[in-house]
Amino acid sequence: MQIVDYKPKMTKSDEEVFVWPWMGIMVNLQYELKGEKYFWESEERLRAQLSRFRPLQVTILGDDKDQTFCAIIKFAKDWSGLKDALAFEKHFIVEQYGKTDWIKINRRKDNLYGWLARSDDYTSSGPIEQHLRENGDLRSVGDVEREGMQETDKCGAHYARQIRGNKLSHERIGA
Repeated sequence: MQIVDYKPKMTKSDEEVFVWPWMGIMVNLQYELKGEKYFWESEERLRAQLSRFRPLQVTILGDDKDQTFCAIIKFAKDWSGLKDALAFEKHFIVEQYGKTDWIKINRRKDNLYGWLARSDDYTSSGPIEQHLRENGDLRSVGDVEREGMQETDKCGAHYARQIRGNKLSHERIGA
């Protein structure tokens, strides 16, 4: 697994780009070697340990060759999901186990590190990049907000058409 140095990709409007739906990354999952097989924490147990961040799904990825195991944490697509994902990232930053700490210590395997997935994770190589590309897209917070507004506008227009249609039907019936 290869993780590239973090340099946030910015959109034309200088907005930071994240993987959406919001996803977090944890590296250095603990594992145990029994014979020729590796065993690591279950996805359910890890999800329970992260419950304060309200993850929807935890997916463990691994590479038996270099004995590197990580997890992708998926959060809700809405604003509460972003809030939870940012709280997840902040927890690791405060403890000095965020992405910049992971890079600074040259990716030592001494503890868990975690961060919110961004464009550089999405464009890296290895199992993390593959999972992010198969299960997410790159979006800025502004992109998600604009898409939500467009969806709201579509719903509003749909309901307005229904109301107009119902009103015309009632007028015809009453006429």
